[in-house]
Amino acid sequence: MLQRRADARRQAREATRARWRQEAEAQAERRAALAAAAEAEAARQQAWIEATPTPSDAPEPAAPSPPPRAVSPEAALLERVIARLRAVQADHPRLLADVNLARLVAGVDGPLAVADDRTFAINTRHPTAAAAMRGDDVAEIMLVAAAYAALNLWLEEITHAHELRFIEHLLALASGGLSGESARS
Repeated sequence: MLQRRADARRQAREATRARWRQEAEAQAERRAALAAAAEAEAARQQAWIEATPTPSDAPEPAAPSPPPRAVSPEAALLERVIARLRAVQADHPRLLADVNLARLVAGVDGPLAVADDRTFAINTRHPTAAAAMRGDDVAEIMLVAAAYAALNLWLEEITHAHELRFIEHLLALASGGLSGESARS
């Protein structure tokens, strides 16, 4: 009785393995057929390309270039603020870990900078932002520091110690090469 059960289980396993082998073989045949069909299609397309006459050697008319895009003062300020944030991030990645700087947008109400689940924005109507848009580097540094402070208030991972290190590094970068025109390029 036990021998019959063992034989029956063995036969069932062998039948299952045989079915798996058949399925694997069928799948391999399907893959081979698809590969052959793809190869034939590629050969057909190559033949068509080679048979297609080439255009004359006359130069094609140049496509009209798009008109230069006017950059608003708000957009230019956002680019500069993001550049300063990225400069600190490049030297100290942990200070801005898991922060998507591309989320920074121009806002029009509220504090100088705000960060929460819905937004990461700077208030472009704030007097400090307005001064930064007019080229005041100190106002721009204050704006970048405010943006980081907003992140500190929102994200638990950013501590006051991180904010202090960020501001120290931001000031070092500003005094040694990121201030003025280099931050705007």
